[in-house]
Amino acid sequence: MSFSKTALISATAIAFATFVSGAAFAADAARGAKIYEEQGCNGCHAAKEVLVGPPHCGVVGREAGSIEGYAYSEVMRSSGLTWDEQNLNQFIESPLTFLSGTNMGFAGLFDEKDRTDLIEFLKTQRAAGSPDCQ
Repeated sequence: MSFSKTALISATAIAFATFVSGAAFAADAARGAKIYEEQGCNGCHAAKEVLVGPPHCGVVGREAGSIEGYAYSEVMRSSGLTWDEQNLNQFIESPLTFLSGTNMGFAGLFDEKDRTDLIEFLKTQRAAGSPDCQ
């Protein structure tokens, strides 16, 4: 087989693998809602009210530690974080590793696809500052 055929076959294989892996991680909010329930997130968090944890309405795009009336840890209040997909992913994977000293009593969600879908669900829970979150 000539070099150009080998290169073409390799490039095609890489492109296909990239396509398949990208498709495998397409975010699924409906699956994320199921994970939210299965993991017991709704036992500590509600959409619009403080339970054991702060509300999740508008969490994506919200400054960490900013809900009035919730007793955040000092590390959360002073973190300077704004919850985006990247730092939510890291936090949900291992809250105590990502933000040592947090009050979040959850060991973590270790499957990347589960985290991706959970975050996609959280994104549907209204935008930060939305009147629906007041």
